[in-house]
Amino acid sequence: MTGKAFLNRRRRYLHQRRSSNSAPSGEDATSSMQVEGVSEQSENMPVSSMPVSSMPVSSMPVSSMPLSSIPLSSMLTGQIGTIQDLRGGRGLVGRLASLGFTPGAYVEMLQNFRHGPLIVEIRDVRIALGRGEARKIRVTLNAESERAVKPTSEE
Repeated sequence: MTGKAFLNRRRRYLHQRRSSNSAPSGEDATSSMQVEGVSEQSENMPVSSMPVSSMPVSSMPVSSMPLSSIPLSSMLTGQIGTIQDLRGGRGLVGRLASLGFTPGAYVEMLQNFRHGPLIVEIRDVRIALGRGEARKIRVTLNAESERAVKPTSEE
């Protein structure tokens, strides 16, 4: 198979995959560790009997709605967050998981100069990551770290 034929076949495959997943336009066609979608059975169930993880976002109680996640590369130095999911190919997700980047793990930003690599602490280990890798790790900031980083105006 020539390179051009392979690329055309790959392009058709990705187009079919994107259209069948009905993912939002901002999502790419890569694997994710986070569970997506709601089964057809859960649409007919009353909200009170559905587990929170399978509820559509619009019907979730406000107190249990997931917080918005940001890329790890957007965290400021000193902020602490919880890893929500990993986005990327199988190789990258496997590598990050073997380094300890798994959903639910706490991560602290030790150094982020907004360009070049950054240094984080996860599971009592310091790890340097490239900015591209850090962009594919989604994190929810902890409330304590947001208060610690943002200066309070006292009058």
